[in-house]
Amino acid sequence: MYYYAVKLNGDVVLRLSREISSINSVFAELLPMLFVLFIFVLIVVYFASSITSRKVLKPINEMTKSLDDMLEEGSNVNIKIYEEFEPLSNTIKDQKNKINEYINELKNERDNISFITGNMKEGFILLDHNKDILSINKSGKTMIGNENFELRNSRNILELTRSPKVIEKIDAALRENKHLVHDVETENNYYRYYFSPVIEHNKNFVKGLLVLIEDITIQKSAEIMRSEFTANVSHELKTPLTTMIGFAEMIKEGLITDHESVEKYSGLIYKEGMRLISLIEDLMRLSKIQEHTEHVEEKLVNLKDISEDVVVLLGSKAEGYNVKLILNADDVMMKANSNYINELLYNIIDNGIKYNIDSGSVNIRIYEEDESAKIVVSDTGVGIPLEHRDRIFERFYRVDKSRSKETGGTGLGLSIVKHIAELYDGTIDIKSSKNKGTEITIKFPK
Repeated sequence: MYYYAVKLNGDVVLRLSREISSINSVFAELLPMLFVLFIFVLIVVYFASSITSRKVLKPINEMTKSLDDMLEEGSNVNIKIYEEFEPLSNTIKDQKNKINEYINELKNERDNISFITGNMKEGFILLDHNKDILSINKSGKTMIGNENFELRNSRNILELTRSPKVIEKIDAALRENKHLVHDVETENNYYRYYFSPVIEHNKNFVKGLLVLIEDITIQKSAEIMRSEFTANVSHELKTPLTTMIGFAEMIKEGLITDHESVEKYSGLIYKEGMRLISLIEDLMRLSKIQEHTEHVEEKLVNLKDISEDVVVLLGSKAEGYNVKLILNADDVMMKANSNYINELLYNIIDNGIKYNIDSGSVNIRIYEEDESAKIVVSDTGVGIPLEHRDRIFERFYRVDKSRSKETGGTGLGLSIVKHIAELYDGTIDIKSSKNKGTEITIKFPK
């Protein structure tokens, strides 16, 4: 309120007043209108900004949606964007090319490693420092004896094998950071395990372990055969030499003086000497056949002609054992060395005679079947027990050692037969049982 006072006559005062509006009251009166106006402007701005931002962001959204297509190799996606966003688009495309190159390199390395490990004959197992399996190939599963093992997530080595020796070697290799080797013998095979720690670069920290498994069955079998062969050769050479030296010493010392005894023991020395020579000749022949060090002439030969010669050659021996030889041969031609085939037939038929019964027989059949040349020699002899059947082709192996000594064999005949058959890609099959005879079938591809 504004006030004004005027003194009139006497004691009379005129006092006037007027009401005015303040800024606050004016604002208070305008507030509802301003609020309505604000809401209206807000709505207008909201829709205007939405439309504008949608229009501005449309190229970016399209680029985002098409990012996967842009990253595909050889992509030709073209998007209209603002000039300001072109550097970003170009950078994404450059990074796309680099990422694709890196991914392709990783894929090639992964495929190469998978191809190599998948086709390895050796078992391959990769472990981390916790002994969890990172990778394993098919050979590794087979050799460790768990073909159905499936690698998923983190599986510990204990889920693959519980072999105490293998686990012990793994622990030792990880703990001591040492390369270890361990041989394992299974029912039918020999395996050699190589344990190699994986060291972190430039640090003496074991990150994992590489286990490589090698099948050494052939090497072990060869070592065993060599050991047995050495022992057998020593024994076979020592026996006749000991006999010869003993008789010669008796004659030298004058213990044998009469002519009849000297003649007798000289004959025994001669017999043992000839046996020794025969043994050495068989060894040399077997070695040449096995190692192919001897040049042999091969030509088309008729198995019938060779078998007839062998039957004639062994005829007198068969008569001495009272064994009948029966030959039933067709004209079968094959490319081979006639001396080798002759020796093969000779050894088989000779065994059939020596290990036969009195008044027994040896039946020899030669014929063609399914484009193959077949030689079947069956006898009525003592037969071969089942437990010896797989070993009769080993050098110096004898089923009945006492009988073999009587027959004068060297123990190398069937071994020579086996290697001659293998020389011409032949296969040998034996059917036999004790005291019921033996049938040996040799099949050569023509």
